[in-house]
Amino acid sequence: MFTISLAIRLNKKDVIQTTEDALTLFRNGIKSKETRETYEKRLKEFLCGTLENYLDGNKDIREKQRQQRLANGERKKIASILDADFSERASELVKKARENPDEIMGMTLAYSAKLKERCEKPQEDPDYLNPNTFPNMFKPIKKLFKMNGVHFEWQRVDATFPEKKTNQDTRGYTREEISTILKFTNPIERAVTLVASSSGMRRAGFDFTWDCIKPVYRRDDNLAMGSYDDEDDSGIVCGMITVYAGSTEQYFALFTPEAWESIKTYRIQWRSDVLKNPRPDDPFLKRAGNTVSVLSCDAMANRMNKVLKKAKIREPLKAGKRNYEVPIMNGFRRYFNKINKEVLSKDSPLAALIKKEMMLSHTGLIKLDKNYFQTQWKELVEEYVEAVPALTISSEERVKAENKTLRKENSELGVTRQELEDMRKEIRLLKKYNKKNNKKD
Repeated sequence: MFTISLAIRLNKKDVIQTTEDALTLFRNGIKSKETRETYEKRLKEFLCGTLENYLDGNKDIREKQRQQRLANGERKKIASILDADFSERASELVKKARENPDEIMGMTLAYSAKLKERCEKPQEDPDYLNPNTFPNMFKPIKKLFKMNGVHFEWQRVDATFPEKKTNQDTRGYTREEISTILKFTNPIERAVTLVASSSGMRRAGFDFTWDCIKPVYRRDDNLAMGSYDDEDDSGIVCGMITVYAGSTEQYFALFTPEAWESIKTYRIQWRSDVLKNPRPDDPFLKRAGNTVSVLSCDAMANRMNKVLKKAKIREPLKAGKRNYEVPIMNGFRRYFNKINKEVLSKDSPLAALIKKEMMLSHTGLIKLDKNYFQTQWKELVEEYVEAVPALTISSEERVKAENKTLRKENSELGVTRQELEDMRKEIRLLKKYNKKNNKKD
């Protein structure tokens, strides 16, 4: 006899067609707040700027917005694009793509051709576009179409993309450069520098809340997670941040005890600013002041750029050009990747390499590694701990980390400090005995 496993029945009245506008569906399709803001900004520039004269939009509210800006005398806003009819323009483009896909294909190809002209300009030209960012200009449009059920032949558009440019001149920071950077930082900038350099997190990864921070302890020879507000942090071996929490891209980024100390100092400043400790759901990055106002990842990168200029670390490759030898935030990621992979592992070379790739939020060496190479957080921590001394920036902290590693190795060998000292005494006595006997012979 056939039975329904779930007691759910739908009637015709229960099935309601969505009436949400195109822009709302677009926003609902992006889980990451940082990605959503970036995509929406680019989509707005495309619909309200690039297609200002192509789409009809709502001319009345655009004119009203223009008059309001003139009345307020806000020079910067007067020169910027009119975006009051952003939502209407999104719906209009979706409608056109459904009704006349050939026309929209022509428009999209023309947009691609204009972008390619910018890629061919000299790098010092303010309108120059890096070919590597070319695909990013189309991602918001693709998301808009996808979330609104528009079937479009993107293969034809993708075929017009220019070849990506590989810049062999760029590199990551060195330990000495990071040490210099730290001399010019305040508590939040110091925390970002040390977390970024010891975890390899991307810029967007810093969009996390305080409850995503977990110190990791070794107690009774076992690894255990703590909380960001732990008072007793003795036995800490590293820290862990849940990056992109709640999304399909979620992963654990690990950082050094040195970075943990910088987070504690930043937390003291936080309390001094707002007269209370951060709540679990408060953003880690906070604007200066006595209110909990989110500091965006891009704004943090801009602050770091000012620090780098003060430290005279990040100079252009050539005078007058905008490309630099070290990327602002990605330079820390490259440093982490280089140092982490240079450290010898107790694991097999292949397994160690897969784990090190996972620490960078990569799937592994191949896509199937994500499915078939299941690694628990404790295994990643054990692998990461081996690299902690090398990833530590301060010479003093690095010595502490190296001593902690030596004590752990001695413990694993089952040798206590007293036993080690007794063994040394026996060796000295044995040497004296051999020396005495050699003289007799």
